[in-house]
Amino acid sequence: MPAYPPITKPPPPYFFKGHTLTIFYQSDPKVLREMLPEPLEPAPSNLVTIDAQYLPWSFPCGPCSEGGVYIAAKYKDIVADYCPFMFMDSDVGVYGGREIYGYPKEIGNISLTFGGQALEHPMPHGFPLSSPHSEPGGREIMSGVVSRCGIDLYKINVALVEKGKPDDREIVPGVPRVPAKHIVLKMIPNVDGKPLIRQLNLVPLEQGNVLEEWKGPATISFGESPSDPIYKLKPVKVLGGVYQNVEIWLGTGKVIYDYLKAPGSQAVR
Repeated sequence: MPAYPPITKPPPPYFFKGHTLTIFYQSDPKVLREMLPEPLEPAPSNLVTIDAQYLPWSFPCGPCSEGGVYIAAKYKDIVADYCPFMFMDSDVGVYGGREIYGYPKEIGNISLTFGGQALEHPMPHGFPLSSPHSEPGGREIMSGVVSRCGIDLYKINVALVEKGKPDDREIVPGVPRVPAKHIVLKMIPNVDGKPLIRQLNLVPLEQGNVLEEWKGPATISFGESPSDPIYKLKPVKVLGGVYQNVEIWLGTGKVIYDYLKAPGSQAVR
């Protein structure tokens, strides 16, 4: 990373506040197994979580947008969301998230729209309750698109029909509201191309104030990309979607598995 001046700050805390659109669905456990690096295994829920975020307030990135894909996974007694794909439109966010934590971040384009209006700062008047645009029946639709190299990798649509509350036991039916934890595969080669760091890291997320939450039925569509094959994670059963205006702190990560120290394990598939 650039050293003078440093392009990012050491954690913690990394702080984000803004607008997140998320879909939750179950997928084929065989496909999930293929996406997970050993020794991770799919969690019994077979849950996939995909989001698109607009974050007008963040430290140290400044205003930015982000999109991520997560697979519910387990390792020993740890159950957390493994992140195989993540995209961001901030180089500061990419460097800090990838080189420090190990998130697989790439530069991409992320957009959120509500009632045909793009979410940007300042927010559209009356957002998100009084948009003049809605589908037949009065259900207001929020959409999130993540694209890279000219391909729309995924598009999320959520009908905002039910107001959520932070004390709801489930964020959508079938998905408990629990503190988030991410597992990321950090891989950094040495100057000779041989592995220097190959480890699984556990990163805790602490949710602050939920300023607003709406949920409802959701859909997702995919574009096919050979470099970002998210389309393989096809839904078997969609559980629902949620919009949140929320504060999040990214905590200090810890190594839970080191491939270079594991007997007979010098490669990561």
